[in-house]
Amino acid sequence: MYRLFEFSIEEQIACIAREIQLRGKVYGRWITEKRMTREKAEHEFRCMQAVRDTLVAIRDGNKLPLDSESALDAQQRRHIADL
Repeated sequence: MYRLFEFSIEEQIACIAREIQLRGKVYGRWITEKRMTREKAEHEFRCMQAVRDTLVAIRDGNKLPLDSESALDAQQRRHIADL
């Protein structure tokens, strides 16, 4: 069990960035093995990126957008296209 505010915002952002990288490596294999569809992989990337973007916005004191959609960056689009 964790304590509220046990982890700094920077630690949380770094953790989610690592998770996005890890999923990028694993999802390709899962798509090949038919364990996940390309559409599901893209959706999961977008969700994780939205989590990262939300944490960054909170850290930077920015107003959060009303919609939770977050565009995939160019590198992630290329990676998904290569799967």
